[in-house]
Amino acid sequence: METYEIFQDLAGTNELPPSGVMSRVVHEDSLVKIVRLVIVGGSGLKTHKAPFPGTICLLAGNALFKSGEKEQAVKAGTLVRMDKDLPHSVHAETTTVLLLTLFKNG
Repeated sequence: METYEIFQDLAGTNELPPSGVMSRVVHEDSLVKIVRLVIVGGSGLKTHKAPFPGTICLLAGNALFKSGEKEQAVKAGTLVRMDKDLPHSVHAETTTVLLLTLFKNG
């Protein structure tokens, strides 16, 4: 039996943290973990690594994605693909909504 789930309004900013970052696991199973992050403008994620390959999809806002010495401005509609253990950071220029997908079998 095949199943599916529908997640609506993931880009919505009706749930805003007073400052910093708010994260919520949207879905997790043995193959994938999907996390919705809301980052208030001026805040961000310090340099870190993920133990799995993944993608970051910007659903709303503008941010700076940095890995090593390379920094790239990204906006809603952008998809970033990352190898596992890639050091990176994200700084939200405006309130930004991200969808992080980690591929556990990668």
